[in-house]
Amino acid sequence: MIKRLFLLLFCAALFQGNHLSAQIFPPDFECIKSDSLFWEAPINSCGPFVSIDIYFSTQPGGPFSLLASVTDPMVLDFEDPNPSGEDRYYYLLSNFDCPGEMAIPSDTLSNGNIGDSEILVVSVENGEVQVIWEASSSPQIESYIIYRTTPLGTIPIDTVFGAGVTSYIDQAADPSNQEEVYYVLAQDPCGNTSNFLDPHNTIFLNAQVEECDEAISLSWSPYSAWSNPIERQEVWVSENGGADTQIATLDGTTSTFDFSSITQGVNYCFTIRNIEFQTQAISNSNVYCVNAFISLPQRELMLTNLSVRKDNTVEVSWFWDIQADLNSYEFLRGTSSGNLQPSFSGLPGILINNQISRIDPTADASMSSLIFQVQTLDDCGRSAASDEGKTIYLSGAPGPGLSNALTWSSLSINDVEVNKYRLFRSKGFTSQEVPLAGDLLLEALDPVDPLDPSEVEVCYQVLAETTATLPDGNTQNFDAWSNEICLVQEPVIRIPTAFAPGGLNTLFRPYIVFSEDIDFNMKIYDRWGQLLFETNDYLKGWDGRKGLTEMPMGVYTYILNINPRDSEPLEKIGTVALIR
Repeated sequence: MIKRLFLLLFCAALFQGNHLSAQIFPPDFECIKSDSLFWEAPINSCGPFVSIDIYFSTQPGGPFSLLASVTDPMVLDFEDPNPSGEDRYYYLLSNFDCPGEMAIPSDTLSNGNIGDSEILVVSVENGEVQVIWEASSSPQIESYIIYRTTPLGTIPIDTVFGAGVTSYIDQAADPSNQEEVYYVLAQDPCGNTSNFLDPHNTIFLNAQVEECDEAISLSWSPYSAWSNPIERQEVWVSENGGADTQIATLDGTTSTFDFSSITQGVNYCFTIRNIEFQTQAISNSNVYCVNAFISLPQRELMLTNLSVRKDNTVEVSWFWDIQADLNSYEFLRGTSSGNLQPSFSGLPGILINNQISRIDPTADASMSSLIFQVQTLDDCGRSAASDEGKTIYLSGAPGPGLSNALTWSSLSINDVEVNKYRLFRSKGFTSQEVPLAGDLLLEALDPVDPLDPSEVEVCYQVLAETTATLPDGNTQNFDAWSNEICLVQEPVIRIPTAFAPGGLNTLFRPYIVFSEDIDFNMKIYDRWGQLLFETNDYLKGWDGRKGLTEMPMGVYTYILNINPRDSEPLEKIGTVALIR
């Protein structure tokens, strides 16, 4: 009908503009159904109606022969007996008594199948499905029927009218939750339809956050109905509603992709785009959005301080990322690097501070430096470990010339700088700092006062003042203590070689420095081995008598037995001259 009206208007305009003779317009050849031809009456005013002439051929290009003439203008159909049931091609001519006028033939239609309408692409656009197809080659097409596969089967969902209409938006589809499958059939006015061709389906994208892998795993069904292969697939993503960005190009057979560059809490929206080889047709998948809530590993674990307590246990301090999903922590401890064993473990609890300290109750830092490492385990079973760190170990011994010689190892922790070492000495409940010749020296010689009985035992401890550069870029100062050692001075013995009871040196006794807490015994013998005097009090000397009897001037033998605390027993044998 549309074609006939167009020809009528076109020829009328041509006639008026160029003063040409009118043409005889054909009937509107609508369709053929079961060898029955249907048309609409032509409109011609050049003369009276004579007939509608029907021509046929077994070939689309002819030759055509007159099959029949319908002389009743009210008859708008004709049934061809077609005894052999062959495929035939028909066109119609209007026969009006219009001398000298040319009759225009109608479209040529066939009693065979209607030309197929092949889907070119199905794509998800803005949450709806767009179907684009190729127009049928049959001229009598008046509409296209859109079919979609549903739980009830493959059913028509809509009909679009117009032979030139080649696209459709399915607003009732649900491509975000399922793959949608489509067919398009061309239809003529008689209800004849083209064949069902291979269906086209949307690309259905699914995504899952892999919490422990810190990734989002994508999976989809690539486009499968194009006549050409898929040239490439593109992965697109947007963040928090921003613009789409292409992040990957894949081959045509891939159906999975892992997106690993994710940030906690970001909303990611993904789209898969398939491009057909040669035609460059594009099919988009549904948009799949996920919130990246992942299990964060421990990435900022750093040992910051190791401080020995008075009881030789060790306080371990470290820095960690409180955003990590931690399950537990433990200390590894040992005396040699690379050979550390678990010594203490705990649960992180509620993390509100990224700096934490815990005491290793089983540590004993009194014998040597201890090496520590902090190790964590997160909810995904991933472990993280700090660098190793080493405590300060202080050692010493009574030195020459009434002094204590002290040495200590350096505090060793990565990214922790020692600013200064300080040495402290204590006696009883008092403590004072021992001046050092340099801030980073690792040794000292501390004099003791022989006139001060409390100097017999002095305890020492080293303090390191440090600055740690933390993983977040900040710095923090720490105090790291060494173990405490106590040094006991051995008694210093001075023995006179003579004495004079009537002179200035009236008694014979040894002079002992740092004599507290010693066991003492002194015996005096004459030359014949007779015991003249014995005492267990080092302050009580021999006055040159045996009992009340004064011994004559001469040389006498002494035997001293001294048993100091915390050292080996001493025995000294010698002679002393008694002068009268």
